[in-house]
Amino acid sequence: MRTNKLTLIKLFGVVALVSCLSIPVQAQMTGKLSNVQRLTNDGERYVNVQWSPDGSKLAFTKEGFDGIEVIDMATKSRKVVTDAPNSGDRFQWSADGKEILYRHTKWEDGERTHTIHVTDLAGKSQQVSAGQRYLQPASWRYTTAGEKRVLSVDGQIVKQPQIEKLSVAKTKSVLTTRRANLSTFCDENMHLWLIDENGKKTMLNESGLEPAFSPNGQKIVFNESDYLIVMDLNGRNRRDLGMGFRATWINDNQIVFELTTDDGHHYTGGELYLMNIDGSLRVKLTDTPDRIEMYPTWNEKAQKLAFVSEVDGQIYTADLK
Repeated sequence: MRTNKLTLIKLFGVVALVSCLSIPVQAQMTGKLSNVQRLTNDGERYVNVQWSPDGSKLAFTKEGFDGIEVIDMATKSRKVVTDAPNSGDRFQWSADGKEILYRHTKWEDGERTHTIHVTDLAGKSQQVSAGQRYLQPASWRYTTAGEKRVLSVDGQIVKQPQIEKLSVAKTKSVLTTRRANLSTFCDENMHLWLIDENGKKTMLNESGLEPAFSPNGQKIVFNESDYLIVMDLNGRNRRDLGMGFRATWINDNQIVFELTTDDGHHYTGGELYLMNIDGSLRVKLTDTPDRIEMYPTWNEKAQKLAFVSEVDGQIYTADLK
């Protein structure tokens, strides 16, 4: 049968349309922050807010990183899951949001000892590592059977946690998202390293702080001194995004970050910004003389941005479009 050019053009058009419809489209934000609400209202000061994977809970720590507390966003009930010193520094939610992995720091007779712990949301904690003076924060690893395991790059894991496995659906989701079994660490020279699913270590950059993987696990953003850097995990397509701190991914192409000023002793100002990682958009989200916004964290499922105000030390949430 003979097929003319017009028929081929129509056929290719249908195929292209079907292909486009089959690809999930991420919502691109234009930079409008609304419905700002204060979540906490007490005499404490909080930092390092982190959403649970499903967006139903928010974990945070006190200024100084001592202890971890979790708030249920539906009921607003709060629970201290650990009061361990320094546990709020770079803690990690498990993929199903049922446990939190953290590093406990203890001082005895002037000597420091780090240990790695896993806690459930009821506050039942398990120590999984031997104690040692120098110890990087650990990271989660997931097996095809749904087991949650703990990886340490420089410590001895003496036992893996005895906790509930991931569901079949969650295991499939975790293993098809590369970032779930990726992690980073900084060595004693502040070099930024990537650890892949098999434990292989690759140096990403001569320096790097506050690293964060994109949702698809293909890119990473981090701080090099006062500047934000984004690049592929193979080191290509490196871009300097300008001054900024503590970036959180909104989607695979956009980040929100804080931009603060200080006098060398105290913060004097700070706002949140939205930016496209190709540099085509930079929008100031906040303009608030009564707040200094810091520690932004976004959750796609909740469609909420959370952050802390340095002025009162309280946690806020907001919608972003």
